Amino acid sequence: MGSSIGMEVVTQTVQGCILPDTTLLHKKEGIFLMAYEKGRFSAMRVDVPLQEGNRVVVTPCPKTAVANASEVRLAQLPAHNEPLSSAGESNE
Repeated sequence: MGSSIGMEVVTQTVQGCILPDTTLLHKKEGIFLMAYEKGRFSAMRVDVPLQEGNRVVVTPCPKTAVANASEVRLAQLPAHNEPLSSAGESNE
């Protein structure tokens, strides 16, 4: 005859942007996003103050689009450095 209720408790408050964890590139120098600007990818260093499941909060917030892929693919993007088509595939 009992009942139960679901409840969430706020344990930490952070500011930043929420992104999928598949946008992060972990390197020995730190954690990076691959920012896409002017037809090219470049590494943008970020801090990750909070991660929950497959979502992360990053600071600073990116001001451009960021790549979302496996870490292997993210690491390769600056080396290719070719513009992408609208479908997200390289124009090779």
